[in-house]
Order: sequence, then structure tokens, then C-alpha cells
Amino acid sequence: MPRNNGNGSKTIYQKRIVEKCDRLMLLCDTLEAKLKQKRDSREKLMEVAATQVLN
Repeated sequence: MPRNNGNGSKTIYQKRIVEKCDRLMLLCDTLEAKLKQKRDSREKLMEVAATQVLN
């Protein structure tokens, strides 16, 4: 009977950790892009509002 030294389960566990980290990094990238888009929209709105007030 082959001996289980635990390396197989460690490898599977590490793979799951890496996959989870990849998903979290993708989520962070998505949230960062949405924040940038909202910031850009807010800045444009402020510019338009300031132009309207000053004219």
C-alpha cells in the first residue's frame, strides 16, 4: 500500500489558495475599475456644473 506523506493534500490545498487569491485579485481589479469610472464621471459632472454656473 502506498504511503501518504501529505504532499498531495498540501498541493491541493495550495492550489485552492492560489485559485481563491486569483478570484479575489480579479474582484479587486473590477472594483478598482468601477471606482475609477465613478470618479471620472463625478469630475466631468463637476466640470459641467461649474461651467454652467460661471456662464
